[in-house]
Amino acid sequence: MKKTTRKIVGVIGVAIGILFIFIPLVSYYTTPIWLRPYLDETCYIVAIVFGFILICGGIIDYFKAEEQISENKSESNIVRERFCPACGRAIPFDAKLCSYCGKKFER
Repeated sequence: MKKTTRKIVGVIGVAIGILFIFIPLVSYYTTPIWLRPYLDETCYIVAIVFGFILICGGIIDYFKAEEQISENKSESNIVRERFCPACGRAIPFDAKLCSYCGKKFER
């Protein structure tokens, strides 16, 4: 999965998790008091726990994607080098000609 897609999935997971927590709480507390004893509270508890799980998973997903993006940026800044067999100086890895001694390289 792409990193940006993973970040979006993380944000959506957090948003859905908040809804899973918010909607049961609002529906429970807006129910008239005389009807509350007849409500099955286990479904509210399950929804709230599932909401917390979604929020935690979304946060983890978002920050894992951030971590991968920063790792890729640091890897792209690394310049790979090799040494010229003729003069021994460091040259870029993809060089076809040594800039110091003029030796040509074959692939």
